[in-house]
Amino acid sequence: MTRYNRICICGCFPCSCNQQCYEVFAESDSLSGSTGGSGITGPTGPRGATGATGATGVTGPTGLTGPTGATGVTGATGVTGPTGATGVGVTGATGVTGATGPAGPTGATGAVGATGATGATGATGVTGPTGLTGPTGPTGVTGSTGATGVGVTGATGVTGATGPTGPTGATGVTGATGATGPTGPTGATGATGATGAAPDTQLLSAYTTPSSPGTAGNALLFDVNGVSSGSAITHTAGDSTFTLSQPGIYTAAFHGNLAPASGANFPLNVILELQQDGTVVPGGIVQHTFHTAPDTATVAFSVPVQVQSAPSELQVVGEGGNFVYSAVTLTVYKVSS
Repeated sequence: MTRYNRICICGCFPCSCNQQCYEVFAESDSLSGSTGGSGITGPTGPRGATGATGATGVTGPTGLTGPTGATGVTGATGVTGPTGATGVGVTGATGVTGATGPAGPTGATGAVGATGATGATGATGVTGPTGLTGPTGPTGVTGSTGATGVGVTGATGVTGATGPTGPTGATGVTGATGATGPTGPTGATGATGATGAAPDTQLLSAYTTPSSPGTAGNALLFDVNGVSSGSAITHTAGDSTFTLSQPGIYTAAFHGNLAPASGANFPLNVILELQQDGTVVPGGIVQHTFHTAPDTATVAFSVPVQVQSAPSELQVVGEGGNFVYSAVTLTVYKVSS
């Protein structure tokens, strides 16, 4: 005789709650035959909801062993079934292991242990970021207007002092220009004035036609005097010096051609300076750098010269390497006293 035990999903055994239960094999009184093939595994029963885990209390002392219960009545022996025929065939594969049965009922909760000493306060955590500003709440209902107060009008105060005058306002936009008036009649022709005196022209020009050698530190020579007017500027033909005998402002204009001297080393830098009493006149300088023997250059300058104390002397002086000059002209004229 085969016996089964009923097991409840809630954990009671034997089943006493009349809820979902299932049977498990307990024992059989019949003779064992050859092992038959594994039966199909039955469906797994539904799993009950897991209850919340209670806090684990301090383990209480072991209780006294209760009295042994009375032995139950032995059930009647079932009828022995017929011996089954010996099975023939290959031993079937081992069946899949059945699902683990439900956990047994939870034991009684032990007595609550004594409360432990309070632990030290932990360090303050880092302050979290400031949360987003919440939306502005709705505007409250406007309160009712209070009653108008009643009171006696006070006496008129003394007139205050006049305040300071404000700043002047910005100038207004200029008005449109009025229309042009008619042209007045032409006046009578005045009497002819007396004939003025002829202007006092002071000028002298000198030049050199043939080629002449020039060296550093020496003045250029002007062989021939050209146009001359007045006595304020003098020059001796073949000399280098122009003499200014009157105070005033003059203009000195120079023009000429330059070339490297024979046997010069290149590059050759040649400078011509207008000097007044041995001092270079500002702006009266020209220069040219020669790179080969056939090179030529045309140079010129025109600068004002002031004479505060007469007489004063002008010269055109060469600087740099040796050179040849030709077709040079220096014109000096007085422009004001």
